[in-house]
Amino acid sequence: MIQTNPRNVLLILLLLACLSVGCRKRVLAADDFGSADSTRWILEEDVYGRAYVENSQLLIAVNQAETMQYATFRQPYADFNLQVDAKLLNGNLDSSYGILFRRQEGGAFYRFAITGSGLFGIERRDSAGSWEIYNDSGRWQRHAAINTGLGQTNRLRISALGSIVIFSVNDSVIYRNDNFDTTFQTGTIALSAGSFAQPGVLAAFDNFSLTEP
Repeated sequence: MIQTNPRNVLLILLLLACLSVGCRKRVLAADDFGSADSTRWILEEDVYGRAYVENSQLLIAVNQAETMQYATFRQPYADFNLQVDAKLLNGNLDSSYGILFRRQEGGAFYRFAITGSGLFGIERRDSAGSWEIYNDSGRWQRHAAINTGLGQTNRLRISALGSIVIFSVNDSVIYRNDNFDTTFQTGTIALSAGSFAQPGVLAAFDNFSLTEP
């Protein structure tokens, strides 16, 4: 559901047009992960999991239950069009994978993620570790645009311009809001994978692209 603000109606229509037919925008960053030494990313490794580049993919492994692991792009951005191909390679189908954006130094961020079973969630995490979900239902929702199962690629996209944020999967808009929360107005971007009750998650990302809004 979108909360309508007349000042932003034209911007929403322009963003939706770009999503449907594609717009020529200045490329801010792109990565096909062809090099194992991807210095633009912060690749973390600890007992909880690991982020690494292998076979022209960014891989994120999660070794513990109730854990999220991510790889952070070093440059911060406020407004952008982001898309990336993502898939779950291993783990319970309820495991999640997706994008963090406008991420803060203290560990706060917005999150757009899907599961191998076809659910999506749009959330905010604050620095104290509490979560708020923005889905209309107040919980993760199922969407037919999401390809389900292991090894199934989903193209995730976020178009963010101030308070106007549009989330898409496989070129289908699944949520949009022209009055999205602006507690965090800029920050870094990260690719993430997360476990719930079961560990052993492995997610892969490829064809990362970041353009101006």
